[in-house]
Parts: sequence; structure tokens; C-alpha cells
Amino acid sequence: MATSVRQMAVLVLGLVVLSSGCATRTGEQSIDQSPPALDNVEKLTNSQDIALPLDFYRATKEQRAVIATAKDLATRDCLRRFGFDWKVVEHTGAQPPSRRYGIGDLTEVSKYGYHLPPDYPVRNEQPKEIESESARKTDKTAINIVLNGHETFVPNSNEKVPEGGCHGEARRSLGVTDSAEGTGQFDSVELAPVLDSEAAHLTEKDPRLLDAFGRWSECMNRAGYHYHDPWEANDDRAWGGETASAREISTAVADLRCRQEHNVAGLYFAIETAYQNRLIDRHAELLRQQKAQLEERIRVAHKVVANTR
Repeated sequence: MATSVRQMAVLVLGLVVLSSGCATRTGEQSIDQSPPALDNVEKLTNSQDIALPLDFYRATKEQRAVIATAKDLATRDCLRRFGFDWKVVEHTGAQPPSRRYGIGDLTEVSKYGYHLPPDYPVRNEQPKEIESESARKTDKTAINIVLNGHETFVPNSNEKVPEGGCHGEARRSLGVTDSAEGTGQFDSVELAPVLDSEAAHLTEKDPRLLDAFGRWSECMNRAGYHYHDPWEANDDRAWGGETASAREISTAVADLRCRQEHNVAGLYFAIETAYQNRLIDRHAELLRQQKAQLEERIRVAHKVVANTR
């Protein structure tokens, strides 16, 4: 099933409130929260290949794969100093296709409903922490100490465990600050993902999108399906089976036709683009700084991957 913009926004709602400036101190200028003007609303059938303004400030899936591979290589080299091993899996960047605004391909939904086709790529699995035969015979407590840095030394070793363990050392080697440790994602502490979620949250509340949802709902009612908005149809618990039922397929087909009739995806994209541009203008200097940091991290990661095999 598709992960909605609404669901992504809810996960970081606390950050959204802090970032959006909903509450201002006495004497501070109030931040404009009115719906931004739309330059153009183009016809859009699906959201698989869209490019939003904040994408410029984030690593691509290929760049994230290089960073993840470099982090694993640096972790492996650190573990070897303590006599442990680490199986490095080269990350490919494969991930499910984007359904940011929901379903969009009539051929797909006519066969699979709201389910993804089985031949779509899935997100690259993270390698298990220790995979070698020698490691499987080793004291797991010692391994965890070295990986995570819970203690300064491990038994039978004079090598001092780096701060944050080998995980921490690997992150720092790629320019990740201490505030990022423990997140598991290199870009999770960056501003761009927070602003992305804020824009999604604001888009979901925009009266122009809600009006489009209303027209979509009326269209669905005429077809015999009763949902308040497209995400209610998308997230219907009745679609929880391994494969799509006939009812799911017929609902998805009607859903997509109503989306296309009222250009729901096109309006979604135009509104979210406008909110993202407003947020970029508001945080331009910090975004520029973090973009430079990201580019340096990518450069270092490429170097690590090229030189550490």
C-alpha cells in the first residue's frame, strides 16, 4: 500500500510545530501561514517521477547508498582492530516507487488494486551486524561493546573503544555530528526532511486540496464507493490481504479515474511545491550550509568506497 503524505507528516508533527513558527514571542513578526499562490497547476497522472524543490537539498537514493556502504566499510575496519569481522553489503539504493500522492497507473491498479506489483524493487535490506562464522562464535557482549561503545574497553584487548563504538567512529569519519548518532539515517538530522514534512502537513490542510478531495468524493459516490478522501480509500483495512480482491481492484480503478477527472495529483503537487518554496526562502541560509555539508559527506563517502575494499 502507498504511504501517504499525511502519514509522513504525522510522524514528525512535533518538529513541524517547532519549525513552522505557529507560536511567536511577543514582539516577533508573525510568520505568514496563508495558502501560497500557485504559479501553475499542470495535469499530473502519478507522482513517481516528480521533483520537488527540497529534493535539491537532499541526497539522491544513489548517494544515500554510497554513504551507507562507506559507513559499513568504516565500521568493518574499526571492528577489525578488535579482532571482529563485519560483512559489508553494497547498498544499491533500490527502493519502492514513490506514491507520494497515491495511485497513478491504470494498468497497475487494474491488476493489483492498491498493492504494489510484485516485481517492483524493494528497499535495500540493512546487513545483519555480524555475519562471519568467527563472529557467530564470539561473545556477543564484547561485539556490542565495540559496536556501540557502551564501555571503554573490552575483555582481552588493550584497544580503547572509540566514543560511540565503531558505529560512532564510522559516522564521524563521514562528517556526521554527535547529534545524528543513534538515528540510523545520515540525513535524518538535516533541515530539508523536516521542512519536507512541514510542507506535506500544510498541504494536507490547504483548502484548495480539501475542495478537490470533496469533488473526488462526490465522483466516487456516483460510482458507488463512499470515502471522504483518497487516503481513506487507499488505507481501507479491507485491502490488507496478500493480493488484491476484486472489490479492491474495482475501488482503485474508480478512485484513479476520479483522481484524474479532478487532477488531484496535479493540484497536490502544485500546492506542495508552493509550500516548499516558501519554506526554502524562510530557511535559505541554513539550507545552503547543509547542502555544502552534504556534498562534502558524499565526496568523502565516494573516497572511502573507492579506497577501502
